[in-house]
Amino acid sequence: MNTFTIGHGDNTIRVEQQDKERFIVRLEERKIKLLKKEDNEGANHWFEEGCDNETPEAKALGNAIHHYEVEEQEKQQFVVKLEARTIRLVQKEDNEGANHWFEEGSDNETPETKALGNAIDNYLAKEQK
Repeated sequence: MNTFTIGHGDNTIRVEQQDKERFIVRLEERKIKLLKKEDNEGANHWFEEGCDNETPEAKALGNAIHHYEVEEQEKQQFVVKLEARTIRLVQKEDNEGANHWFEEGSDNETPETKALGNAIDNYLAKEQK
């Protein structure tokens, strides 16, 4: 299960992704289970679990989730094959513009991911020259 945050109004909302189409959105006053459904033209629609209509709130939350998903896909990802295992690294930029390296699915930069990420940064910098 992937957990992330989205902006909604003036609030930062925690979202738990259960699978490709199911999300739990934790608002201050309640928890919403959102379902993403694609219509026959490829457009996404967002429904609260148990509802047949897309509400403005579900649509707004769904659009924020979609925006997050697009941003995540645009981030640089690298696969590092080590002797003992394979690591999928994701590069994320913090609010101050500094890059941090995480193992996919983790929110923590470890000394290992930082060292591997720095090695990738150094390699890319040499390639650009």
